[in-house]
Amino acid sequence: MDSTQVMPNIKRAGRLSLLHDVLVQALKSCPPELVPEDLQRVLEPDYKNTLLYRCKGSEAHSRVQETIGHIVHLLAIAGAHPDVEALATVQLAKRCLSEQAVFDAAQHTWVAKENKEITADSLQSAYDPDATYRQKAGKSHTGYVVNLAETCADENPVQFVTDYTVEKNVVSDTRMIQDRLPALQGKMDVSTVYADGGYYGADVQTQTQELGVEMHYTEMTGRKADPGKVPISAFVIDNQQMIVACPTGQLPTRSDWDPKSHVLSAHFQIDICMACPLRDTCPVKFQKQDTILRVSQKAVIAADVRAQMQAPGERRESTSKRAAIEGTNSALKRAQGMGKLRVRTQAKSTVVVGLKVMGHNIRQMVRFIQGNVRKATKACLKIPTQGMIAPI
Repeated sequence: MDSTQVMPNIKRAGRLSLLHDVLVQALKSCPPELVPEDLQRVLEPDYKNTLLYRCKGSEAHSRVQETIGHIVHLLAIAGAHPDVEALATVQLAKRCLSEQAVFDAAQHTWVAKENKEITADSLQSAYDPDATYRQKAGKSHTGYVVNLAETCADENPVQFVTDYTVEKNVVSDTRMIQDRLPALQGKMDVSTVYADGGYYGADVQTQTQELGVEMHYTEMTGRKADPGKVPISAFVIDNQQMIVACPTGQLPTRSDWDPKSHVLSAHFQIDICMACPLRDTCPVKFQKQDTILRVSQKAVIAADVRAQMQAPGERRESTSKRAAIEGTNSALKRAQGMGKLRVRTQAKSTVVVGLKVMGHNIRQMVRFIQGNVRKATKACLKIPTQGMIAPI
C-alpha cells in the first residue's frame, strides 16, 4: 500500500489571486442590477492586472484587505435576496471570507488573517472547492491524495492494483488504511500488508490484529528510541497490556493496566534495581519505597513493531515488496497522466483516477500475455524439423 499526491486542473493561486477569483465568480453569477458601481469595476479587464501584477510586496496586505471588503459588501447585498444568497458561488465567497478573515467586533469589520493562521483545509481554488493544501517531504502540494493497494505475492504471475481511494490531501495515511482495509478484505483474503512508516499507528495495529492482518513497515515515523536507554521491547509484556518481568528477569511486585488511559505500570523492588547493572540506562523511575515503570500502550506497540523491523531479512523483504508499488505510482503518473488531472473536484477526480488504474491493470495484463506469446514463439522455433512433412 502506498499514497501519492495528485493535482486537479487548477493553478496554484496566491492568496490575493484566490480572493479575486472568488469575488469575480460571485459577481458574475449575481443579477447585474444588484451589483453597485464600485463592484462593477472589479469585472473590468484592467482591474485584475492592476490588483495582481502591479502590486508591490508592501501593498499586498492592504490589497487583500481591500478585496475582503468587496466580498463583505457583496455578501451584504446578497443577504437581502435569498435566491442570490443561495447561489453556489456566493456560498463559496462566504466560506472564503470565514477562512481568510476574522470579524473584529470592536471595529465592526472583517480583518484579514495572518498567513500562518489560515488552515491547510481552507479553499485553495475558486474552481475546485474540495482541493486542500499540504506540505510533504519539504514540498508543497495542492489537490488530493491517492491511496493504492496492489497485490505483491511472489506466486502471482502478474500484480494488479486491487483498491484505490481519492481523498483531500490533508487526510493521513493512517486514516486511509483504516477506512480501506475492511473494504479490501471484502474483495480478497488479505493476510499481510507492506507499507511505509506513515501508515503506522496504534489504532491501525489494533485494527489489523482484529482483522488478522500482519503489518510490515519499511520505516517508522515519530521520535526514535534513545540508543543509550534500555528499550521498552526488552521488558516481558503479556498481550501488550501487562508487564510481566524486567530485562534482567525481576518480577514486579505489582503490575497494572488502565483500560481508560491505556497505560501500563509495574512496581519493582528498589534494592534489586539499585544493584542492577542496567540501572543507569533503565527507564524505571526511583521512588522512596520502590521503582516504577509507566508506559503507554502506543509506546509498547511501537516498540514491538520496531523490534520486528530489526529481524533478519525483514527490512530487505519489506523494501523489496514496496518498490513495486512505488513503480506503479510512477507509471500511473508518467504513462496515465495521474500527476496532473484534467478535471476538478474530488468526485470527478475519483472517477478519472479509477479509469487510469483500470488502464494500468489492462496494460499489465497485455504485457503478461505478450511475454507468454514471445516465450511460446521462441519455444516453437527451437522444435527440430527433421523427418517432418514439408509444408504445402
